[in-house]
Amino acid sequence: MTSPSSDAGNGNASSRFVLRVANLDCENDTLRPELSQLVQDSPTSLRVSLHSAPGADPERVWSEAKAEIAGVLAGHDLDHVRVERAEEPPEQSTGGKYRQIVPLAS
Repeated sequence: MTSPSSDAGNGNASSRFVLRVANLDCENDTLRPELSQLVQDSPTSLRVSLHSAPGADPERVWSEAKAEIAGVLAGHDLDHVRVERAEEPPEQSTGGKYRQIVPLAS
């Protein structure tokens, strides 16, 4: 998966893309995950770990999150990227923080 280059020469295009995907702009707050993490497993696949808010239906949260991510990807001509639901919850780094985006290890 490559960064969107529609704004060639503008370093902000990739940042906006990553932030929109990471923040999961669901219109309904009860469908927005409390915590999300996108892990790039390969150049064409993303694994999404979610932690739903208390009282939220995890299946509906996943459905909304997947639709939002797929829409953002399609808007950047990246609709070939596979979006999968992770079985594990978002993981903390050794420093105790949750990274919203975990890029493909080189």
